[in-house]
Amino acid sequence: MISNYGFFVLPCFIIFCTTMLSNHMDPLGRHGADVNQLTMILDPSEENPKTISPAVDDSWRSFGALVRKVKNKKECPKDSPLCLRGYFRNCEGNGHLTPFFEFRWAYFFNDAFTRGCNSEESLWDSSQDCLKFYDAYTSLPDVGLTPILKIDVGPWMEAAALLVPLCRGNKAGNYVLPDHLGKPYAGKKLPGYVPGDTQILKDDPDCFSPECPELAIFVSTA
Repeated sequence: MISNYGFFVLPCFIIFCTTMLSNHMDPLGRHGADVNQLTMILDPSEENPKTISPAVDDSWRSFGALVRKVKNKKECPKDSPLCLRGYFRNCEGNGHLTPFFEFRWAYFFNDAFTRGCNSEESLWDSSQDCLKFYDAYTSLPDVGLTPILKIDVGPWMEAAALLVPLCRGNKAGNYVLPDHLGKPYAGKKLPGYVPGDTQILKDDPDCFSPECPELAIFVSTA
C-alpha cells in the first residue's frame, strides 16, 4: 500500500546516515524485506550494505493512514461518519503536526502483531478482537510492487476497521514507544489517542508542517 523504501548505493547510504546521526537523528530500518519485523536504529558503520533493497510495501505504515479513514455509519452521526476512526490527528500546541505522527502508530501496530493475541505481553484488550485482525491481515493479498491505483483497497479497509479496538484500547493509551527507537520516538506516548467509544465529532485539523530538528527515515537493508 505505502512504500517507505528507496534505492541507495553504499556511499549514499553511509553519507546519509552519518549526516543524520551527526545531527542527532536516528535512521530506522529493517534487515531485509520482512515488514513484520520491528524497526531498529541502523548503524551505517556496521550495516554497510552494497545496495538498499527496492521499494516494498510497508503494511503497518499503510494501516497508520487507513485507520483514520474508517467509517462507522451505524454508530456515527450522518455528518460525522468517521467519528469512531482509530485516532485524532491533532496539532501540537504550536500548531505544527507531530513529526512522523502515523509512523508512531505504525510501529505500535507492528509491535502488537509481533506480541500475538494470547500472550501476557499482548497489546490488545481483547484476544478475540486480536484474532479477527490477525485472520484478516494474514489473508490480505501480496501487493508487491503493484501500482497504488490498481490495488483493491477494500480488504485493507476491512482490516483497518478491525484495528480500531486496538487503537482505542486501554493498553494503547498507556503505550510508550521504546527507547531503542531513538529520537524523536523514544519515550513518547501515541499522539492523538482517543479512548473506547468516544466519538470524534470534528475533522482532523490542518496543521503546519512538522518542526523536525530530530528526524528518522525508514530504509531496508536486504
